[in-house]
Amino acid sequence: MGQRKRILFLNNQGLGTVGGGVTLLRHLTTDLARDHQVCVASYDVPVTAGRLEEIRLPAPPPPGRLWRLAPMLRARHLRRVVPAALIAGADCVVVLDCTFAGVCRPRHDRPRIVHLALSCTPAQERTGGADRLSIWQYARLEGALARAADRVIVSSHAQAAAMARECDLGGAVPSVIHPTLPASPAALLGPPEQGAHCTILCAGRLVPGKHFDAALRLLAGLPALPWRLVIAGDGPERAPLQSLASTLGIAARVHFAGGVETIAPLLADAQLLLHPSRYESFGMVIFEAMCAGRAVLAAGGSANIGISEILNDPPGAVLFADFDQPAAAADTLARLIADPALRAATATAARARAEALLATSYSAAFRRAAGLDPTPDHGQPPEAQGQEDQGQEDQGQEAQGQEAQGQEAQGQEAQTWKE
Repeated sequence: MGQRKRILFLNNQGLGTVGGGVTLLRHLTTDLARDHQVCVASYDVPVTAGRLEEIRLPAPPPPGRLWRLAPMLRARHLRRVVPAALIAGADCVVVLDCTFAGVCRPRHDRPRIVHLALSCTPAQERTGGADRLSIWQYARLEGALARAADRVIVSSHAQAAAMARECDLGGAVPSVIHPTLPASPAALLGPPEQGAHCTILCAGRLVPGKHFDAALRLLAGLPALPWRLVIAGDGPERAPLQSLASTLGIAARVHFAGGVETIAPLLADAQLLLHPSRYESFGMVIFEAMCAGRAVLAAGGSANIGISEILNDPPGAVLFADFDQPAAAADTLARLIADPALRAATATAARARAEALLATSYSAAFRRAAGLDPTPDHGQPPEAQGQEDQGQEDQGQEAQGQEAQGQEAQGQEAQTWKE
């Protein structure tokens, strides 16, 4: 292994929260901390000790009457409060959230910048029903960060295409590395009991883009079948979804589990993952269910689900249905609920495909793409090869609304790397 480096991760969420992005953050920081000095700066309270360092950043003030400019205001706030010494002391800065764009302005003496884009933020916000001004702001920030970065890493070719459509990347060509992370403890479980009763799991943030209301409406149309639904996650849509379940007359058959640190125990009790989300840059919850050997029914049709691009060979590992065509989607769901043999066959195919995909190490591919591993690229996955550093230090543009002066630590002591 090469020289020990100082690697700084910048994200809105820290290691103590939940979600696919945080799962990826935990995986990478744990792996890199084996031979590098790793620090995570976020808005959240530090939760780790030992080899990982965490820094809590001051939360942005409420936007008040300027709430429509919230993305740009958060970016300006971060530019002010992220200590300049923290950036200057790093050898590599890995930026996950595009609101950190103003922190990564091009400078001749700056560290290497890697934008690990968790999603195409403008596309995700549009799917969730955001207004045009918010989408425009996210597109500006995402583009500014991509242009300032030495390397942009995304989770699927679909995400790369969406970013090229939505943002001005300034010639940056994203490296695609599918986040097929090592299986969670759920993967060590045996096959689920495929009895007459079917426990269905939905998991994710309770926001409009996840389309969980479609799952409730489909199941309400199948009252004679033996199903039970568990919804894991929290968010602003929880109360509306609970109200909808009551209105549809299925509240007694739907359990809202709230936010969970891991879905492994819930997967252990489930026979089917139902994932109607309209947009996923990859779909890590789908892959986790595949690793656990659970049948999966995910959104097809106009939905943009990144993991679908690596599930064609062999077919059948995941079933897809167009949730905007309720009759056809209900028919597929009804067959999975009523036919334990079909669920078992789909689950077996899902686990087999997941095991094949796990042969490629995500963390090793990330190290190479980020320039953290001196290993030659001949062992790199094809989608991550051939990506040359963009040399864009002189191309970055500042996000709209950012101040033109240097960073300030405002009210904080200057934070530097621990020796």
